[in-house]
Amino acid sequence: MSGYIEPNPPRERRKAVTLAAAPALLAFALALALLLWPHRASAPTLVSAYGQSYHNLTYNSSSTGRIDGLHKDRAGALVGTMTIKPPLYGSGPIKGQLSGRTFTYSSASGGQYTALLGDDGALTGTYAYGPGIFNGQKGTWSADPIGFHRAYNGLPTWLWFVVAGLGGVAALASTRL
Repeated sequence: MSGYIEPNPPRERRKAVTLAAAPALLAFALALALLLWPHRASAPTLVSAYGQSYHNLTYNSSSTGRIDGLHKDRAGALVGTMTIKPPLYGSGPIKGQLSGRTFTYSSASGGQYTALLGDDGALTGTYAYGPGIFNGQKGTWSADPIGFHRAYNGLPTWLWFVVAGLGGVAALASTRL
């Protein structure tokens, strides 16, 4: 014997290829069905972390920051921490509420923030500080969810990663014939 292994006859090879390709086709069909399936997107909700952009209209200055740890406390108020990078200031604890699609909160430094919650979970709004440390400054701000919170076509991003992962695993499995 020379150690030569005779290849599978064509009929058996076709069967092996068909069985190996089935998971990839299933994942593709699932992704297509999720994309095209007519579904009602749920109402947008706030998430625990946002990346923010600020523009101070009073001094024509811009900055970035974050909201982290946003959650409801025992009294039902939304609380978290806001961080604003220089040249703007105002970092610290925040406390607010969501009423419909309007998110309002106040910062420990005296700012009053209001934003509209979009279908994709993003926030866009304005802020104002009364007299005091920031002396009546006003501006605009926007925030995008951080992490696997964004939805595409009304479905959570993590679900798309699962479907894509299934497709990738199926494709790898089909190449190992």
